[in-house]
Amino acid sequence: FFSSNRLNPEWSLLGYTTSDKYSLTDRSGWLHLSPKSGKMNTVTKNDGEHNYALITRLEFDAKSVNDEAGLIILRGDEGSAVKLFSSINASGQKTITFNFDNTKYETANSAGDTVWLRIVRINHSISGYFSGNGIDWNKVGETVNSSTIDSYSDFSSFTGTRQGLYVRTSPAYFDFYIYRNAYTPILAECPANQYGTTVSSKVNGISSLDNIHDNDWALYAGVEFGNSEYVKYPDSLTITASCVSAGGIVEVWIDSLDTGTKIAECTVSSTGSWAAYRTFTAKVLTPVSGNHDLYVKFKGSGTGKLLMLQWLIFKDSVHPETPTSVGELQTGQVPGNFELGQNFPNPFNPATMIHYRLPAASTMSLKVYNLLGEVVATLYEGVHQPGNYETPFDGSKLASGVYLYRMNAMSSGGSYFVNTKKLMLVK
Repeated sequence: FFSSNRLNPEWSLLGYTTSDKYSLTDRSGWLHLSPKSGKMNTVTKNDGEHNYALITRLEFDAKSVNDEAGLIILRGDEGSAVKLFSSINASGQKTITFNFDNTKYETANSAGDTVWLRIVRINHSISGYFSGNGIDWNKVGETVNSSTIDSYSDFSSFTGTRQGLYVRTSPAYFDFYIYRNAYTPILAECPANQYGTTVSSKVNGISSLDNIHDNDWALYAGVEFGNSEYVKYPDSLTITASCVSAGGIVEVWIDSLDTGTKIAECTVSSTGSWAAYRTFTAKVLTPVSGNHDLYVKFKGSGTGKLLMLQWLIFKDSVHPETPTSVGELQTGQVPGNFELGQNFPNPFNPATMIHYRLPAASTMSLKVYNLLGEVVATLYEGVHQPGNYETPFDGSKLASGVYLYRMNAMSSGGSYFVNTKKLMLVK
């Protein structure tokens, strides 16, 4: 949040930038960013982790198709970027655009000049959203794969991938910049620090926090819980985990394990298999607001492995968001029927997204098979709550060819659903 009269040290302005091109004093609590000589101007920080939800609220009145203001993930040589921005089209209609190199998705801006933007990143999978109130989010186009940015290795010019805010040809005001919020799933494989734990091998592009024993811990830095500008207050915690032991307890602390505050305690029981993940929920024990480092500490009996942790997310039932993240609900409404959607993109290389719907709590599996009928990936297996979902499939370790993905689901009311579709990996 831009609460001081100068940028914090982690921010940088790329290239020589005169003082009249940015200001934190023109309007209290807002960053005023102006373009350089009619071109792009950016304020960015290091993109060191590949799991976050960037959120900003901006005021911007685009006058031409060249005017842009929004969020950016920029390759070190500035030759490639993922952008989510407010603009205007040739017909004069205000638009929100999600753009990655030659891929461009555009939708009507129903929020107006003051709009919220959010980029959700899960490893190489990046999605863009916009909102008029920071609660009801609309997805812009499809999820893109950022492998070409992440794999770039021209060290003669590479300064590291950057993320932040930008304007092009016209100025804008930015109210705040959130790097990671508590209400978008936090991928457990990406701790800033850890003790005793390891990271599992990737399955469909996602790993889990593994080899978790009693008194191990992991740190997730810079989690925003909300304040008077970003009005959110958590009341429950949901974690996704697998376990074949007697289980364990996941304690969540803020700021420090020694002097901080324990805000949640969630019990994980057996899921029957290390590959079978389930969700477990616990109440938040004390009011939380502001930005905090999040410590996850594990407790259990014996010396064996307690559990594997994949995700954690907080919920605010008073100000519920329309969840929109990978592996989470895509709309606030419960679907009326089962459905398995066609993956997109298709053909793909190396990653694609698979959408599916559940009208009721169901025991389900979603698996990918080769043409010999052998399982090459298990995307989900366990109990799932009702909703619209999307999940990534990463074929980077598979050979080119046609594969099948199948969804089996049995609802708590006894309804059964099975469907199979084809996908094509082209390398």
